[in-house]
Amino acid sequence: MEKQLTAIVAIDRRGAIGCKNALPWKLKTDMKFFKDTTIGHTVIMGRKTHDSIGGCLPKRNNIVLSHNSFQFDSAPNCNFVCSKDEALAKAWSDSKDEVFIVGGAMTYLLFSDYVSEYLITEIAHTAVKADAYLDQSIRNELKDWDKHHEKSFPAQEGVDDYPCRITRYLAPDSEKRTSAWKTVAEQVMVRSQVKKSSSSRRSANRGAPAHLQEALFAT
Repeated sequence: MEKQLTAIVAIDRRGAIGCKNALPWKLKTDMKFFKDTTIGHTVIMGRKTHDSIGGCLPKRNNIVLSHNSFQFDSAPNCNFVCSKDEALAKAWSDSKDEVFIVGGAMTYLLFSDYVSEYLITEIAHTAVKADAYLDQSIRNELKDWDKHHEKSFPAQEGVDDYPCRITRYLAPDSEKRTSAWKTVAEQVMVRSQVKKSSSSRRSANRGAPAHLQEALFAT
């Protein structure tokens, strides 16, 4: 598979995805589907989602978006970034194929212009106390995407609280979206390289006399 951004999410009849930073249902089948689909891949999440699941997901390359990323220590499989563009660049350089957006609500919306596919578990239920939703603009846009029903599951005591089905939505302009992702990633990489080169020049010439430093940085 070529590189693409895929959003994976479970929603109820009104588009709800969470309540008090947790899932408002128990669906073991969906959790297994999520694990089987994302394992071995790069996942992008917001800091609140990271907190709600108790840390980074094992056996996946985690990119966590946080405005206070400097407060967290990155690890080999868990990198904190402070901007959408930085997350896109990191995901592009780290992944050979599919990258998954895994939540929460603001993260889905933030990356929606670059997502080529949605894997949505549609739950036959209304979570009345839900406080987080897949943005209406995304749900409206999906009406014009190619839709394929993948699997359906009945409610089963001790397994799934409610019936659900997994639907795949494919963007009609997926190549354009992936190209936009690549463009952002390349721009970030160029800026990063320029910054490193500038820093190296300053470091190398810090001890030079003032008149030589002026001449060096004027070139």
